[in-house]
Amino acid sequence: MPDTRTVEVDNRRVWQGPHPATVAARLALLVLVGTLSVTATRDIGSLFWTLLLGAASIPALLAPRHRILGPLTRLAEVVIVCLATDVIVTHASDTGTAVAAVLPYLAVPVVGAGLYLHRVETVALLVLAAGLLVGLGAPDHRLADHAYLVGIIQWLLLAGLAGAVAVALQLTVQDRRDRPQPYAEATRLLTQLRSVARQLPGATLDPGGLAQHLIDEVRAVARVDRAAVLSAGGGSRLVVIAQMGVDHIDWETGLDSDSAIADAWTSQQPQVVNRPQARSHPGGEVRALVVPLIAGVRTVGVLVVEADAPTAYPPMTVARISALAAPAALRLEAALLFDEVRSLATNEERQRLAREIHDGVAQELVMVGYGIDNALAVLPEEAKDAGVELRGRPARRADRGDRRVRARRRRPGRSAGTPVPGRVDRAAARGDRGGTAADRPGGDHERAQTRRSR
Repeated sequence: MPDTRTVEVDNRRVWQGPHPATVAARLALLVLVGTLSVTATRDIGSLFWTLLLGAASIPALLAPRHRILGPLTRLAEVVIVCLATDVIVTHASDTGTAVAAVLPYLAVPVVGAGLYLHRVETVALLVLAAGLLVGLGAPDHRLADHAYLVGIIQWLLLAGLAGAVAVALQLTVQDRRDRPQPYAEATRLLTQLRSVARQLPGATLDPGGLAQHLIDEVRAVARVDRAAVLSAGGGSRLVVIAQMGVDHIDWETGLDSDSAIADAWTSQQPQVVNRPQARSHPGGEVRALVVPLIAGVRTVGVLVVEADAPTAYPPMTVARISALAAPAALRLEAALLFDEVRSLATNEERQRLAREIHDGVAQELVMVGYGIDNALAVLPEEAKDAGVELRGRPARRADRGDRRVRARRRRPGRSAGTPVPGRVDRAAARGDRGGTAADRPGGDHERAQTRRSR
């Protein structure tokens, strides 16, 4: 028969009936309350209240999530705790001990309501307990008793603190449980990105295309002989996204240099100067305008335009170009963010391909080194010039051991990819046993035999 007390949900055990930890905690508190009640009153009859609390807790154990039985049971527990406290304080000689006999159980219904995220019920139970304790103690003038007043305030605060901790803990657990998986969250965000990208003018998120479109817009309102759009690169340098000119222009991309590009990036203000912003310029009069592309409070790039006229870019033209650059900055930032996300998605695949290419090239170089060693072993004695030439190659016999170690560190099971002659394999085997024939004693005899056989 299957166990009906639990079910499996997403490989997690969810208890449908009373949880053993809850049952154990209630039993422990009932034993504590009964012991303290008998100690305070020295009357075995005070165990009646303990038995009454145990009977009232049965519905809460069997149906804690029931929308009617659960709150009613917790309400009954609070009322019984307050009535039991009033009776025990009346029959006890020590008020402080009597107050602390039953009130510890007040935390049970309060924490229960907090664990089920019933915040209103939690506060209502605390207010009800405070009202009952004050109302029952007022006729007998117990509120003037310092021990009684401090005791009820202390246990009410402890019960409220326990309820608050239970609510916070349950919210934390629920947040972790409801948090979407990384790929599910990525799917949701990418779906939204696809919908937004389709609604964009031109449906493009290409930084180069957007930068070139900005240059074309600027050329329609002002004279432009050379232009470029630069964005942040690695370190303190900028990278060129798009440019316009007759020839390739070597722009000044360093942010630590004394240039109008660096000044515009730092100050976020347009810069108009009479010096070129390229490292190499043929000379002559030039007028340069650098407009920062600001999205919010962050500089995402700069627009550089130059004209071979000393009077170009008056204040009115600068204002018009700045007005064109303002909306383009936001578009460029969105395109750069999309490009960064796309790079992150393909970075792992690029690294894997780079490792495979590196491993293949390294193993091919090792086999070339073995081939050179084999060629030196079978080289005729009269070919001294060829031997000197081979020994001068980077694949020296002295590095053969290091090459073998590096090859063994490569990924196992990889093939060199290119067939190697059988003599290279034999030379490699001989090298593993102690070097080539030329390196071992008797190498000259083996070399002579090889020449005769050939």
